[in-house]
Amino acid sequence: MNWKKAEEIVRSLCKGKFTKASGSTHGDVDVISDEYAIEVKSTGKPRFRVTKSLLDKLWNNAVVRGLTPLLIIFFNEDMYIFILKRALNKSNKNSVSINIKNILDKYYVHHYILERLEIPKGGENVQKI
Repeated sequence: MNWKKAEEIVRSLCKGKFTKASGSTHGDVDVISDEYAIEVKSTGKPRFRVTKSLLDKLWNNAVVRGLTPLLIIFFNEDMYIFILKRALNKSNKNSVSINIKNILDKYYVHHYILERLEIPKGGENVQKI
């Protein structure tokens, strides 16, 4: 799935809006809703590398707006939602590879925790997560 289609699916499900500077390394997140700042990524590969800089961008954009940061990754047509939280203890990892064949419930990157959220059946009502 291409990134534009992935962003449109998320925007529609969350009843959110696109941001002007999405897609740039230091710009804005991709989608904003009433509750969430959302970064959307898509890949046709079986794994996706999440970096500290990506999480810094997501965290900072969410905090400024008082929103909950979400990272949504599409592996082809399969959508995985992760909520971003601050970790009490810093990890020595500056990136982590998320592999579709073995999706974990939590990933630790630097001073962040990515915690997987369950998607409602059929992917509807993502805004209620």
